[in-house]
Amino acid sequence: MRWTEEDIKILKEKYPYESKEVLESLLNRKWETIKKKAWELGLERRNSWKKVVKERPVKWSKELLEDLYWKKGYSIREIAKILGRNEKTVIQHMKAYGIPRRNVYQARYGKLTVDSLTPEEFAYLAGFLDADGSITIDTNGRKNPRVIIRFFNTDLNVINWIRSKLKRNYYRQYSGSPISKKKQYQIAIQKSIDVYYLLKGMLPYLIVKRKEAEKAIQLLEKSLKKYKVI
Repeated sequence: MRWTEEDIKILKEKYPYESKEVLESLLNRKWETIKKKAWELGLERRNSWKKVVKERPVKWSKELLEDLYWKKGYSIREIAKILGRNEKTVIQHMKAYGIPRRNVYQARYGKLTVDSLTPEEFAYLAGFLDADGSITIDTNGRKNPRVIIRFFNTDLNVINWIRSKLKRNYYRQYSGSPISKKKQYQIAIQKSIDVYYLLKGMLPYLIVKRKEAEKAIQLLEKSLKKYKVI
C-alpha cells in the first residue's frame, strides 16, 4: 500500500507517543511496516510514551473505538490500557457514540487470533492443507457445527512456520510409522472465527479439499451470522 502525504503526516505526529495498536488502526498497516517507514523518516519512539499517553488528551472518535472493539476484537480493559484511560471512560464514550457491546457468544468466540495473512501465505497454507491436512465437520447432535482444520507434516521447520503464522504455541507429536520411522507433527485450528477466516482466505488456492472447505464455510457463516459474530 502506497504511503500518502496524509499518512506521512499522521505518522510524524503520532509515532513518538501513540501505542502500537492505535497506530496500526490509524494507518491500516502492520506494525513492522510502520516501524520501517518511521526508520526511513528518522522518527524515534519516546521511552516514556506510556506516560505521555496518560498525560495527553485522547482524540476520541467513533471510528477509532469501533476499529479497536469490533474489528480488532479488543476488550474494554484492553482498549482502556491502549488509550491510557480507565474502563468506565471507554464505556461512556462507546455509549455516547452508540457503539453496541458484544453478546456472550461474540465475546467468547468473536476475537480473531489468526489475522493479517498475505495472499502468498494463504496460498502456502492451502498447499499444505491439500497435501497433508484435513477438514473435519461435526454436526451430530450439535446446536452449532464444529469444524476443525488440521495440518500434518514430518518437517518440524514447516510446522514451526505454520505455527508462527497461525499464532499457535503448541503442536502435537506422533511416533513415526514402522516404514518411514519419521515423527509426525500436527497443528489443529478449531476456534470457529479462526477456521472461517482461514478457509475463506485459502479457498481460491485449494484444489483437493475445495468442496469440503466450501461446505464448512457455508455452515460456519450461518452460525456466526446467527450470533452476529460476522
